[in-house]
Amino acid sequence: AGDRQTKTAACELLHSCVLYMLGRESQTRGRGTEDSLVLVALWERVLPAMLRLACDVDTVPKQLFSLLTMQLIHWYTDRNLFEDLTSNALLKSILTGLCDADNTALRDFCAECASEFFKYALKHVIEDQKLRSRTPIMAFLLRLRAMAVHPSAFQRTGAALGFSHIKRAFREEKVLVDVYALDLAFAFFRGLQLADGDDPGLGTVDKLKATLDALLKIIKKHTQQHKLLLNTEDSRRCPA
Repeated sequence: AGDRQTKTAACELLHSCVLYMLGRESQTRGRGTEDSLVLVALWERVLPAMLRLACDVDTVPKQLFSLLTMQLIHWYTDRNLFEDLTSNALLKSILTGLCDADNTALRDFCAECASEFFKYALKHVIEDQKLRSRTPIMAFLLRLRAMAVHPSAFQRTGAALGFSHIKRAFREEKVLVDVYALDLAFAFFRGLQLADGDDPGLGTVDKLKATLDALLKIIKKHTQQHKLLLNTEDSRRCPA
């Protein structure tokens, strides 16, 4: 809205609606009711708007929704909640924002959200659950991999931006490095090949090269210090 007072009132109403949706969802979770499906559809519309408002130039929506977004990430990365459709909608919204072609502030905020998502996903799982298929960690890394080999330059740039914000947490997890590092490196190599036809002004090549450098350093470190990746492992994702 052009009128700041109207915009502020609308943001406060939306904030209250989000809190109501959270409360309502906690009552209907696991029942498979029509209400649950309606709420998921609402989340799919509301979450992208929240992300945009969280990086708005106006301080009121920014303060209202930046903190709320982080709180939602902390809540939905819990392994007991991640199978909810809302959790997947949140992850999808964050990764979609990473690839926005026009809004730099949105890309940067979604990169922060991606880092927070990955960090809290790690906090919420115990060691032997990190390799299970239905965890937020695996969902995040597989979607990032898919973005890295996407035909769209913005998707590939988003993948590079996302990994740059999780690389410190990723490199400290030997289990994840052993399983995913080679596959991710292959995906970013493939993305670099695809970037040959991109507009040089997008900077796709430089960003993908920086991501590959980071991944190769992680692989080298763990190979030398922890003897990882030297033997065949059934759990390891092989490049394909």
